[in-house]
Amino acid sequence: MIQPFGPKRRLALLFSFLLWLSASIVLATPIGLASPDLEKRKPSFPSLDDCKKKFTAPAKDKAMYFTGLKTRTDINAAKKYATDHDMVHVGLSYPDGFTNVNQYEGTDDERRAFQENFSKLYAEGTEGIAYLLIDDDKEPADDSIFKTVEFPAMRDGAKVTKILRFSKDEDDPKNSDNEYWPDDGGAACLDYQGPPPCPYKLKRSVLWEAASE
Repeated sequence: MIQPFGPKRRLALLFSFLLWLSASIVLATPIGLASPDLEKRKPSFPSLDDCKKKFTAPAKDKAMYFTGLKTRTDINAAKKYATDHDMVHVGLSYPDGFTNVNQYEGTDDERRAFQENFSKLYAEGTEGIAYLLIDDDKEPADDSIFKTVEFPAMRDGAKVTKILRFSKDEDDPKNSDNEYWPDDGGAACLDYQGPPPCPYKLKRSVLWEAASE
């Protein structure tokens, strides 16, 4: 005659069944249905205070800027040009990878705000001569970070004496005599409405007259 299970035995069997059932459910759950909280999320864009904590000002006469570059290849080439010529770009004023916007998550406005924040700090920290890498036949776009953030910060500050522009084909930008600002009409070229290139070697008054026509 088969003896019935006692209370303790029945409880142990019930507990074992529940463990087996929970394990089966976990194994049968598709990966795509996993809880979002368990997925690895990108961090939010750093704040202005975060940028200030990470920022290191470039050395005097060493800051290089670039604008109008559309491809990652061109941007990487510009960064390499800076290091090859004993200069720095904005990314080198922060810890490695900090300014890489692709590692963060947020809206387009948050992305732009982050770019403006770390760029403005870089411009405000620039001292002496600054260098602008840009093609000879181009001018900074009206909505570019350089024209809307970096240049105003350098122009309105008291630390930058002039900005020399040069192209990637020049061997040494320090030998450039093409002043973007303040001499030879560089500042006026920001409002110049004629066809590129802006006539840098004309007097400033002539350029202002051309811009106002």
